[in-house]
Amino acid sequence: MTRIQPKSRAVATIDRAATLREAAERMRRDAVGALVVTKAGRPAGLVTDRDLLLRGVVARRDAARDTIDQVLSSPLLTAAADAPLERLVETMAQHGVRRLPLVSGGELAGMVSLDDVVVALANELDAIAAAFRRSDWDAQRRRRWARPGAWLLRRSRQATARSRRSFAALRRAWGRLAQ
Repeated sequence: MTRIQPKSRAVATIDRAATLREAAERMRRDAVGALVVTKAGRPAGLVTDRDLLLRGVVARRDAARDTIDQVLSSPLLTAAADAPLERLVETMAQHGVRRLPLVSGGELAGMVSLDDVVVALANELDAIAAAFRRSDWDAQRRRRWARPGAWLLRRSRQATARSRRSFAALRRAWGRLAQ
């Protein structure tokens, strides 16, 4: 089972009592699209740039006075830091989220985004393709001497078919996550 390693940088957090403006400034400063909201130092919710826009700006809230407590997504949906990729994808698709905080022992251990999942799936598909290439190499080398030129045509057709299947699987996974 593939596991996603949390990013090495610390997850951006903000206190539940902070204002909408402070949250937006923190997102800009840290170059992130989501902040884990904490209450007494423990993860309590998640606020995204979309939350600030739709529940803050569009709802005509006062960014200087209203707190993120009024716009955050709660209760906080989390996953175990050592959860396999399949479980993360399933959780994200089932709940329609693009970011998922990872916890270990009740403490925030990292954050996984939809982009991280796509990269992990692409790496997994690449590893599978490499394994196929290695296992086919000896057989193709023997066939190569039997009919010169035919092995190259066969090899290119196989690679094209594998690429199509890999990208089709990636598109299906992406479609399920984007719903």
